Amino acid sequence: MDLSPENVEFARKYVGIDNIYCADSFEYLQRKECIYDCIIGKDIFEHIEKARLDELLGLIKISLKTGGKIILQVPNMDWIMAQHERYMDLTHEIGFTKESLGEIFRLYFDDVAIYPVIYEFPKSFESKLRIRLLKPVAVKLIRFLFKILGEGASNTWFEHREIMGIAKKER
Repeated sequence: MDLSPENVEFARKYVGIDNIYCADSFEYLQRKECIYDCIIGKDIFEHIEKARLDELLGLIKISLKTGGKIILQVPNMDWIMAQHERYMDLTHEIGFTKESLGEIFRLYFDDVAIYPVIYEFPKSFESKLRIRLLKPVAVKLIRFLFKILGEGASNTWFEHREIMGIAKKER
């Protein structure tokens, strides 16, 4: 499901699934009580007005079967380049950290886990070397600097551009 007719047409053409819909999540989910085993959202929650997140999560919970899961990926506002991520797209309404995503999920779901999303696709030997050797050193150095600064900054996932929340509907 997507609001963009172009995205829906693209998905129908290249994914090979017929039941892809151009629809508004709020309207669509109102008619879908306890029918989904899993609802997956990638980079959508940051586009929802803060005042409507509660409504959307409620609709998602109602739409899931008992034991159903929500898997949601959002940009990580603890990422070292988060300011760019937050404001590069004028349709971004809100940003999430591992703490805030977990907090809003726990309002609706009992079994909640938040994970960093790791994208590492090194193509060359040089890229592999940077990722395997230099990145861990840089992360430890930055984490040490954050620890000196205090305020809990050393516990952030600054090296991960996106985070994923997975929650299960227990009842």
